[in-house]
Amino acid sequence: LTTVLLGGHEVPADAPLASWLGPASWPTLPGYSCYLARDAATGAALGAGLLLVEDGVGYLANASTLPAARGRGVQTALIAARMARAVAQGSDVLAVLSLPWTSSNRNLKRAGFVPAYTKAVWQQA
Repeated sequence: LTTVLLGGHEVPADAPLASWLGPASWPTLPGYSCYLARDAATGAALGAGLLLVEDGVGYLANASTLPAARGRGVQTALIAARMARAVAQGSDVLAVLSLPWTSSNRNLKRAGFVPAYTKAVWQQA
């Protein structure tokens, strides 16, 4: 699962530790459910995502699709599966983070999510 998450985020194998440590640790955090999308014909991993349900809030976290599998509806399926599970576990609020210019943002909007707020993150040039 960690390999799929990192591969989907296109983190190179020789990337500095800080580039992959955060995403790689998420599947081991208490309370998170892991989702792995596989090709129905071959069983090959295509993408992965995580879900945390706590106090009525379902948090869809850290999804990624392997580059070779993009454009096949993998992320849409991962979003739908995690939304359904969150609701089944009693969530009445669903939350997710995404960057506004990404395909993830577009897919989340198609799934019914709307921006609650925008956060500016500054870095030195």
